[in-house]
Amino acid sequence: MQYDHKKIEKKWQAKWKEDEIYKTSASNGKKRYVLDMFPYPSGASMHVGHLEGYVGTDIISRYLRMKGFDILHPMGWDAFGLPAENFAIKTGVHPDKETHKNIKVFKKQLIASGLSYDWDKEIDTSSPKFYKWTQWLFIKFFEKGLAYKKKSPVNWCPKDETVLANEQVEDGKCERCDTPVIKKDLDQWFFKITDYADRLISGLDGIDWLEEVKIQQKNWIGRKKVKKEITYHIHDWLISRQRYWGCPIPMVFCEHCAKLQGQTLQSGWFPVPESELPVLLPTDVDFLPHGESPIARSTSFQKDVVCPSCGKPARREVDTMDTYVDSSWYFLRFCDPKNSKEFASKDKIIPVDDYVGGGHVVQHLLFARFFWKVLYDTGYINKKWGDEPFLKLRAPGWILGPDSRKMSKRWGNVVTPDDIIPKFGADTLRVYEMFMGPFDIMKPWSLTGVEGAHRFLGRVWRLFHQSPITNHQSPNNEVVSKMHQTIKKVGEDIENYKFNTAISSLMEFVNMLIDYSLQSTAEKAVDRRLLTVLCQLLAPFAPYMTEEIWHEVLGQKNSIHISPWPIYDEKYLKSDEVIVVVQVNGKLRSQLVVDSLQSSDKTKILKLAKEDIKASKWLKSGKIKKEIFIPNKLVNFVI
Repeated sequence: MQYDHKKIEKKWQAKWKEDEIYKTSASNGKKRYVLDMFPYPSGASMHVGHLEGYVGTDIISRYLRMKGFDILHPMGWDAFGLPAENFAIKTGVHPDKETHKNIKVFKKQLIASGLSYDWDKEIDTSSPKFYKWTQWLFIKFFEKGLAYKKKSPVNWCPKDETVLANEQVEDGKCERCDTPVIKKDLDQWFFKITDYADRLISGLDGIDWLEEVKIQQKNWIGRKKVKKEITYHIHDWLISRQRYWGCPIPMVFCEHCAKLQGQTLQSGWFPVPESELPVLLPTDVDFLPHGESPIARSTSFQKDVVCPSCGKPARREVDTMDTYVDSSWYFLRFCDPKNSKEFASKDKIIPVDDYVGGGHVVQHLLFARFFWKVLYDTGYINKKWGDEPFLKLRAPGWILGPDSRKMSKRWGNVVTPDDIIPKFGADTLRVYEMFMGPFDIMKPWSLTGVEGAHRFLGRVWRLFHQSPITNHQSPNNEVVSKMHQTIKKVGEDIENYKFNTAISSLMEFVNMLIDYSLQSTAEKAVDRRLLTVLCQLLAPFAPYMTEEIWHEVLGQKNSIHISPWPIYDEKYLKSDEVIVVVQVNGKLRSQLVVDSLQSSDKTKILKLAKEDIKASKWLKSGKIKKEIFIPNKLVNFVI
């Protein structure tokens, strides 16, 4: 029976959706929050490099779900941003239309890849339901004195005609378009992140992050002691942008009140009343650059605006917020995404246990930690969680093109999930990506490697379909011991993001089971317990195939992905070593140190003896006429 991945994947996608097996419960049980850095939906498609981190968190989530945890594993879209607006300038297509066209493609690819997201918690930062609360948070920062306006020399990109934060300037050039940046004096909005500089450094000591990422954070803050004075490299966060496709800043300016208050940059500025949130993006805009925000040319945006203080005519702020503001709190909204009364209930907010994404995104990590600390201080986050949002951070290494260069349209070396899944299936793609090498290192794509992963899964499929399954045969101790060792190894490797070595252990176990089935006295039958455990251990890596086997071969009723993770027995992990003497024509030529559970296996010991470096050179002098094997003691080759 051939494995029809197209039919089986479609079948289980529908069933998983119908049964809602990945939905986070509302209970206060053992929760674990596993999160990807959500993607910006730019371009026509994801490539396989994007998928690497998503598969990693999916394996973690599936494993923990089987361990009895209630998993919060959501996905959403960092939907505002400059690329969509630049596309609108070139084509006239509204950023909203282009962005949501891309989202549709990305979501389809994620679902096809077998990722266990709770899609009921999907968020979109460009949705008014989301950015209402981005605006509300801005107002809270303003009320706390952490948001302010001042005239400042800012980085200005002449091409994009917008302000750039210091973090968006690389070697004096715009990080997006590589245009030389100039300085320009403008009135800008800032967040006072410098008030939290010391805590942003000290908080790093208690979290499980890669040391290099912690160093990047500390260097960005740049705390130095010169004589008796403490100085910092970090400046307050400039968050206003003269662009359209972003969250409107919820402030209005009143000339009348400004005159009464005196001429300062803060005078005359008032937050929009909460009852009027969200301040919606206008649609009557011209996207072509004019040196000011496109919103400034909207007539509807300023219609009927009055001062919240005196009631006289006023005007809205036309700048939008840096998109880093959205990504600085999105992980909180995932905890309570449908709440219409607050950004998230204090009772539902939890820190992220496993956060996976680019370790190089220094600014995002810094700004998100700043947001959490402010909300922690103001009582919106339960004190029991502490003042750090991301307890563990891991960064996947880049997947390079087949030519070992970064995947890019320029080089023509981009590989997408759509190139692989139709031919090989999603499970093959997942297993290959996790088997390529250590999760955190750079590695080149290889079609040969994909084919190898496909062959491995084919062997698994045939093992279940060509070997009779019995409930009555007792497997030998070597196989039982290997099963328990594999349970322990795979579980520990998943927890430590060592997915490649977990798969290697599974391959060894599969090979042993195939050998065992060939040697079985009961018509090549394999004990059901062994196959059940194999299926469960492989499930986080190959969810479609294992679900099909679980139901159609093993006869189970409920999903394998909510079955309990196998438990290993310590007594089977202990193994004694035995020395087996290797002789050639009765003379000692070498010794093998082998596991006592293997020392009576004639086939394995003879194979090891022939491969032994010392013994093998004596075997080259003639043809082996006879092989003498004494279990647990010796091998003698007569030549």
